[in-house]
Amino acid sequence: MTSRILITVFFYAITASNVSAQIFKLPDADSLSGNYFGVSVAVDGNLAVVGATGVRSCGVNSGAAFVYERGTDQTWTLQQTLIPRDCREDHFFGKAVSISDSTIVVTSYRTFVKKSVSNGVYIFEKRSGEWEQVQRISDPKEGQTGPFASCVAVDGNRLLVTSLGDSSEDIHGSGFIFYRNRVNFWDRESEIQYDGSTKNGLYGSSCDLDGDRLVISASSYSPDKPGSISVYHRNDQSTNWNRVFETDGIRDFFMPVDLEGDLLVVGESKAGRSQSGRVRIFAFNGNKWKQEAMLRPSVPYEFGAFGSGVAISNKRILVVGFDEQLDLNINVDRVVYVFERPDKDWIQKQILDVGNTAFGSSIALNDNIALIGQSSNNEPGQGFIILFNRP
Repeated sequence: MTSRILITVFFYAITASNVSAQIFKLPDADSLSGNYFGVSVAVDGNLAVVGATGVRSCGVNSGAAFVYERGTDQTWTLQQTLIPRDCREDHFFGKAVSISDSTIVVTSYRTFVKKSVSNGVYIFEKRSGEWEQVQRISDPKEGQTGPFASCVAVDGNRLLVTSLGDSSEDIHGSGFIFYRNRVNFWDRESEIQYDGSTKNGLYGSSCDLDGDRLVISASSYSPDKPGSISVYHRNDQSTNWNRVFETDGIRDFFMPVDLEGDLLVVGESKAGRSQSGRVRIFAFNGNKWKQEAMLRPSVPYEFGAFGSGVAISNKRILVVGFDEQLDLNINVDRVVYVFERPDKDWIQKQILDVGNTAFGSSIALNDNIALIGQSSNNEPGQGFIILFNRP
């Protein structure tokens, strides 16, 4: 049985189908309409980060990232606003965010501007109670492999940054691995150049990093030119990443991915009958990756875009898709589907719904805490913390 949770207040607790959750709306950080607050989100323990590329920190579209912290009373408060030292107009700071322990990574990114000097990766660390910018990473190839900082993922002392390929211009993108050395400086450790069989996609459009494994997608930009997903492994003492798995034939402009241990989740929002969408789950059995399961909504909708966002953590998967609004049979609500695996199979448990097409602009999941962004160009953005009971 699936329960629908309509989020309408600052704090709301629900219990349905033996599943409980608490929902918090993050305090507003900026009241500007079109601030794109929630265009990116990340959560780790008691810390949450929200990107907002439209915030006017030092000019139009200069951007900012907001750090929230959960206190002992379980409420989330704005702790600090992150602004880069080289803040400027049309910087689009906050396009992507990632967090791991005491490290926050934020990008500035002008989409499809191959040699934009604005593109960069900013690293913040907490020192003396304040988050400080400790480094800015620029494009090592100066645009030769496409727009830098398309996707970022940090895990411990390693950082993955992609540049976005474009096969129409014979630019196939790259993945750059940076390592934090003993003096706390991030050095480029290696580069992954796309060598897969599918040369059509926009390599580097989405990515994730988990320990000695990483995944990079090559999204499709044309129905007759499918994209692919590539998984790479690293040996303990090596700096080389070897491609161990690739699945192609995916016809989707943006393929979100999320990696946790032996599980990989891939969203395909244009797949299926009438492009209702689907999510594929791949598992590593110790020798190879293979498809383990496929998720679809309990009630598929035409052009439902199910799979336009995915996140996995601790036997729970979140999937973004559209749903009908108030039983009007029109796809005007974007919602987040909640799947859990109490035993062997994945089961749809809940639908999170705020009655807004911008809900689910970005999602992140860490253990039993989810962060969902609602980014819009005609109203102030919002962020929602979902605290689930453990599966």
